[in-house]
Amino acid sequence: MIIKLMQAVIFDMDGVLVDSEPVYMNRFLHFMQKHQIPIDEQAYRQTVGWTSKRTWEWALSYWPKTMTLKELQTRYRAYWKDKPVRYDEVLDQDVLPVLNQLHAKGIKTAVASSSPRAAIDQMVEQCGLTSCFDTIVSGEQFVKSKPDPEIYWFTAQQLDCRCTDCVAVEDSTVGIAAAYAAGMTVCAKQDFRFGFDQSRAHRSIHSLTEILDWIE
Repeated sequence: MIIKLMQAVIFDMDGVLVDSEPVYMNRFLHFMQKHQIPIDEQAYRQTVGWTSKRTWEWALSYWPKTMTLKELQTRYRAYWKDKPVRYDEVLDQDVLPVLNQLHAKGIKTAVASSSPRAAIDQMVEQCGLTSCFDTIVSGEQFVKSKPDPEIYWFTAQQLDCRCTDCVAVEDSTVGIAAAYAAGMTVCAKQDFRFGFDQSRAHRSIHSLTEILDWIE
């Protein structure tokens, strides 16, 4: 089924543009286990799609009360200082071709991610996508991020588009909820590893190239 003419496609980052969630999870759990903090994979899965700040506030509750959020984040960064995330190694192979074809159709593109802006910029640079998006928005710009729809309202404004003329490509429960609440057409990139509820999405895809089949 062809969706009506759309003006923009807005991409989540983690799990959509890059398969980074397993990387984050393994690094996080390795750090916690090294410090004998009882957080396992099942407990971590609930955080997928959260902002970095919200995840760290949750993690802090497992540490001694004398530990501050800033101290915990500093300790984590120091632990992985010599091994930064390599987003180029987990980039979806269809990202650049899809972005190029969307632009050829005159469709605007954006990133709207709960990740910190520094992480988004790192991904864009490593993956050679610095000139591929009309705007980039981070959840840390808002008091509330996904599932709150503000990040999508703001991104649409930055693109000078109505929300109803935008497609949002998401994977997580909170991301889909945010885009749906914003009034966008929601496309869910299938991922069964984290128990996401993708039922509110209007479309479901296995590959990003499928977006091109139903956007005209």
